[in-house]
Amino acid sequence: MSPILSRLSSPYGFAFYAGASGPTPPSGLGAVYGGGFYIGILSGAWWIVSDSDTEIGGGFNNRNTAINNAEAEAACGDWFIPTYTELGWTKGTKSYWDSYSSHPYWSATVKPGDNHHVGAINFQPNSGNNWCWCNNPACMRAFRKVVY
Repeated sequence: MSPILSRLSSPYGFAFYAGASGPTPPSGLGAVYGGGFYIGILSGAWWIVSDSDTEIGGGFNNRNTAINNAEAEAACGDWFIPTYTELGWTKGTKSYWDSYSSHPYWSATVKPGDNHHVGAINFQPNSGNNWCWCNNPACMRAFRKVVY
């Protein structure tokens, strides 16, 4: 059992840890692990981002393609597109991804009362996050949670 090594904060109100009590991925944050790259701990689960080869672009309706691509590369059966809030947290972990796009990323959150706009997060410094028209082009990458 290793102690918590450091607590990193996110502007979205989450904390993620570089190491924690219990088993840890082999090389820490950014390590190849669980079918992708280990990016941190949120709500007691290790978060894994899929490989950049599985990333897709296009409208929000293509979201299942990102999940299917991740599943084809690492058949874990639990890949998903994160909510707007969860995706906001992952922005703080982008340095642990294998790569990321300069274009916004779709979340799985549809704007309440308006099924034509979806939450999108731009990973570039000093960039805004907003509700985008669901047919606009943006990127999508699947994630998974590993509960230890």
